[in-house]
Amino acid sequence: MVTLPFKAHFGAHYTYAGGFFLWAFTVWLGMCALGFALEFAITILGPKFMGFFLLAIIIANVSVASVPHELQPWIYRYGVAMPFYNVGRAVRTIIFDTKNEVAQNLGILLAWAVFSMITVSLATWLMRRKSVNEYRRAKHGV
Repeated sequence: MVTLPFKAHFGAHYTYAGGFFLWAFTVWLGMCALGFALEFAITILGPKFMGFFLLAIIIANVSVASVPHELQPWIYRYGVAMPFYNVGRAVRTIIFDTKNEVAQNLGILLAWAVFSMITVSLATWLMRRKSVNEYRRAKHGV
């Protein structure tokens, strides 16, 4: 419903319905990629320092998303692997019928999401193990 007032044309490259659902899936996958990375940071750093990580990941993502990769200085060459960049490229293909690299863009977003799920699980396991060991030491006086 948010896209209706803007009259986004999802039928430029795909059918209107297919383009809309591909757009919705792309945005959802981008949110998964960034959300799970944030969950990992919360698990490791704690809620107090989450703002610092959030600021860093937003700056790292947004700084490469607006200018084409070929026009950016060498320091921003990491941008092709960032979630915002890939969401933007996929959305441009869906709405404006630009060069079709949607499979590559979705693959990178999926890789971010899976990698972040693995790191969240590993970090949760490690932090739980740490707290159980601290409890045992405090309980038994070791």
